Amino acid sequence: MNMQAGGAVTAIKHTGVTIGKEELENARKTLEEFRAAKAPLNEEIKRNEQWYRRRHTTLTKTGRRTASLGCEGDSARDRVMGEEVEASSAYLFNAIQNFHADAMDNYPRANVLARSKEDVAEATKLSYILPALHDRIGLEKTYDRVMWCKGIQGWGFYSVLWDKHADFGAGEISVKKVKILNLYWDQEVEDFQESSDVFYVHQKRRGELKRAYPKVDFDRLDAEGREYERQLGNPRNNSSDKIDVVDWYYKKTAEDGRTLLHYCKFCGDVILYATENDPALSDRGLYDHGLYPFIPDVLYPLDGQVAGFGKISVGSNTQAYVDILSQAIVEMALWSCRPRYFEKEGTGLNDADFLDTSKQIIKVSGDLEGIQPMQMPQLDGNIIHLRDGLINMLNDNTNARSIATGSSSGGVTTASGLAILDQNQGKTGRDANRESFRAFREIVQMEIELIRQFYTDDHYFRVMDEITGETEYLAINNQGLLGKTDPRHTGLKAHPLFDLEITAEKANAYTRMANNELILSFFNAKFFDPGMGRQALACLKLMDFDRKEELVRMISRNMQDHEVREAVAEVLMTYATAIAEMSGEKGMESNVVDETRALVALYLGETAQPVQSEKAVQPVTEGILTSFIGGKEHAAVQKARRETAEASSPV
Repeated sequence: MNMQAGGAVTAIKHTGVTIGKEELENARKTLEEFRAAKAPLNEEIKRNEQWYRRRHTTLTKTGRRTASLGCEGDSARDRVMGEEVEASSAYLFNAIQNFHADAMDNYPRANVLARSKEDVAEATKLSYILPALHDRIGLEKTYDRVMWCKGIQGWGFYSVLWDKHADFGAGEISVKKVKILNLYWDQEVEDFQESSDVFYVHQKRRGELKRAYPKVDFDRLDAEGREYERQLGNPRNNSSDKIDVVDWYYKKTAEDGRTLLHYCKFCGDVILYATENDPALSDRGLYDHGLYPFIPDVLYPLDGQVAGFGKISVGSNTQAYVDILSQAIVEMALWSCRPRYFEKEGTGLNDADFLDTSKQIIKVSGDLEGIQPMQMPQLDGNIIHLRDGLINMLNDNTNARSIATGSSSGGVTTASGLAILDQNQGKTGRDANRESFRAFREIVQMEIELIRQFYTDDHYFRVMDEITGETEYLAINNQGLLGKTDPRHTGLKAHPLFDLEITAEKANAYTRMANNELILSFFNAKFFDPGMGRQALACLKLMDFDRKEELVRMISRNMQDHEVREAVAEVLMTYATAIAEMSGEKGMESNVVDETRALVALYLGETAQPVQSEKAVQPVTEGILTSFIGGKEHAAVQKARRETAEASSPV
């Protein structure tokens, strides 16, 4: 995987080989420093993953209660029979699941807005092709995986790269989820782009690397230390055939002040590729936007850090106590279900026969009064009350209340009451989604910059017009995105710039219903009547809702079209009146005014019947228009009727 980094240093001028053994050794030292600084964070990542997989255990042994991490060992039956219970509840999993479901209900979509009037056409084209591009590259799946990571760890990373091998060598943008265990940056920065270097460690099979780099001896790299991190408990193959590959990204400042993003790929002490050693990219860098191709998405931020924390960090301590109490309650219930007895010495009772429930007769040589059942202590109700209180606190802290899962509590049953609870409950979800929308905006900005740099040839997309529902085929290249020389500044190129409006492409059932009701209320208020356009726009100016700008454009377009139609109708009526007057002067009868009025009514979409003259209207021609204004039906219309009847017949 090829990626980018941040931070700017001294101005440089590239001549020959710039990245050699000395630079590589310094980079490896920096990587080790970053690894050491990130080690506690990586341990927390692994711990959170164990909690998510419910591999944490709460044990009770000989009266001692401990909460620890680990994998579940024996079966539940063996633990019960051995009087050992491991409680592992799923309250945190439920909270993470609710968070993920809310995030996917609000999957984002970008609307590109031009900053300059000259770039409106290009912005409109980008707005159409970006959703098609995201479908093509599987962005929704990537977003899904990052949202799971965000709920578990509290943060996740996207990578936005150019894959030159995609589409049979034509190249395409690639947006993937980053394995955060193997991404390293300066832990002392809060803005990821300010890191001096960025390293991403991944593994490749030795045979694959030999085919890609036949001149490199990869066999001698087997003894190198392992830098690739794995989650605990993940299945793994024999990794002796795999080699750690490091993608190193760093920034430099060019002589003209531009920030250059450079990239170096190495294994051990072997440099596989470096942009500074490539004459085509030494003075340009990997990507023209000069940014690291990694974008963080954080749930709960930490001051001074890029990473954050998530649901598990908030609720794991409380869930541990819930599991301890649940364990005690279950053990008490198991003890109560298994009666125990006191046996006096010398009763002559055969213990094996007594414990064997298949035997109906048990022989006793002594006195039965020496056998007494043990009275088990009753479970204190305060213990259950305490556990239930901790569960409620855990659900409150992790925003996993009953209303979030679709059920109601507290006796609320009315639609209005449930709607209020849903909206109040959704505040924290909307807050988390805003951060995801900000990350999505950065993704789209990088995508536009990659289109500007790499779409030298036409790339084709199939899109659907949201208004007409018709399928269209659009071709886009970077010609409309390249800068034009500003005549006021010699040599200065001004690239078209765009603003982004991020909205939810998908919505939950309640939001869809509310949006539909809002549009119906606009329809009933005659907002879509061209004659009420000015009043509708004045009303919309004081309103705020999603996709308001699209509705304003639609109403404005309807007004303009209606004004054009009225102007054409007025001209037609003027000509018709003039023709009628000329015909009257010559003593000729003409129904041209009435026929024109009927044509205008159809053109304007009016339902009112045109006023007829005293004499019956006789069509001048047997055109299709006469089928609407009382004349004989045209042959084409009759044929269409027959074909429609035949097509709709079930026989």
